[in-house]
Amino acid sequence: MREYTRLPLGRHSLLQSYNNFRCRATTIFAWVQLRTHYTSSNHLTMNCSSQKASFGSGGSIEPISDDEDFHLFKPLVGPILTRKILCIKCNGPEARSIELCNVHLNAVASRRLGDILGQSTQVQVLTFYKCNFDVIGLCAGLKNTKGVKDINFTEINFGDVAKMRGLAAILSSNPRLEYIKLKDCGIGPASITILSEALSNRSRDMQRIRWLNLSGNNFGNNALDDLVQALNTKQNEVRTLDLRGCGIGLKGCASLSRLLENQESSLSYLNLNDNSIDDDSVINLSNSLAKNTKLTWLYLDGNEEITTRGCSAMLKLLCDEASIKGILHSNHTLKYLGYYSSSQLTAAANGSLGIELTNALSTYLEMNKATDKISAARSKILWSHARGDINLGDSSIADGIMPNILAHFDNRSNETRPNHFQCYDPPLSKAKIDTLSFDATYRIIRSRANLCKNA
Repeated sequence: MREYTRLPLGRHSLLQSYNNFRCRATTIFAWVQLRTHYTSSNHLTMNCSSQKASFGSGGSIEPISDDEDFHLFKPLVGPILTRKILCIKCNGPEARSIELCNVHLNAVASRRLGDILGQSTQVQVLTFYKCNFDVIGLCAGLKNTKGVKDINFTEINFGDVAKMRGLAAILSSNPRLEYIKLKDCGIGPASITILSEALSNRSRDMQRIRWLNLSGNNFGNNALDDLVQALNTKQNEVRTLDLRGCGIGLKGCASLSRLLENQESSLSYLNLNDNSIDDDSVINLSNSLAKNTKLTWLYLDGNEEITTRGCSAMLKLLCDEASIKGILHSNHTLKYLGYYSSSQLTAAANGSLGIELTNALSTYLEMNKATDKISAARSKILWSHARGDINLGDSSIADGIMPNILAHFDNRSNETRPNHFQCYDPPLSKAKIDTLSFDATYRIIRSRANLCKNA
């Protein structure tokens, strides 16, 4: 009887299976592309020879024949990826990216691959996943690259300072670079300082860095000052910053607060999942976001030391219910906080805030998704009155405007429906909504008795 292999069901195993599938799919796709353009290795050699003259301004490839390169790379990466490398060597327009997964290259092959990639003007995306090669040799060739926009190193060891210096030469000199991913690369504080210097040394006429992923590198707090200083320069316009699992705590959040306080910062996405962030850290972040009008995503999942005090600080950031003025000056930009879905946020925050305040937190985040900040502030004011946190009847709002406000608490209004005005989990019952509506109306009329006389 035939035996079948049991599929791995764990999260790590599924991820590994997906990455293996992705590598194989990329390889097959490269083979189909190359098969279309080249029918034999002889044709490939002729094509390379005819294009060397127009290979770019970075210098010429060393006089090594295609046959020599083929025999160098084939035993290491297989025939299909070898032909992809030769296609890049030809500077063919279809060679826009290369992805190497679980590949082992010796020192000679690493340097040779770096030379070929460094001379190409067509390659825009470099992806290396769990590869074992001579990093310094590869980077020595890659420093000549002028066309790469996206550099992705995942589980490549850059813990050695010399390796990071080799990479820094690429990051500081490539004029078109926009996206940098160095995930799970063993990067420590000293290497972060080198990386920061490279980002600061980019000239202003280069493309701006817009995406930086350093997740999974446990460099801690000390090096973040240098990184924030680099990101605050005009040479960089980072919109996405991923710092998951980097050992960041209170001191690191104080550094990041300076980035968030910078009115010229373009940062709209900050991922701080799985760090060592506590209540004081959250309070620092909340204070820095008081006047921030750019950040819309802030992830804090996996920081187990955040308790009621930290969650309350975020709640006050989104809606300071002490007064109408406080609500108007609250943050109306942040739309996503802590978790990938509102149900995950609700489940996690319930233990710290309780269901009532947790639902208020979810509601204010949802209100920030309005088309403009004025609409968000208006909704928060109306809802704060409905919850009893403020009384609009005691405010300085003119009597002539009050009928319009009262109309919003009509139980037929769209704004009192639980799927629109509140994000409660579970949703509020119709009876509860009616009670809130009647109470909100009564408190205004009680404070403004003259409204009834005028009627």
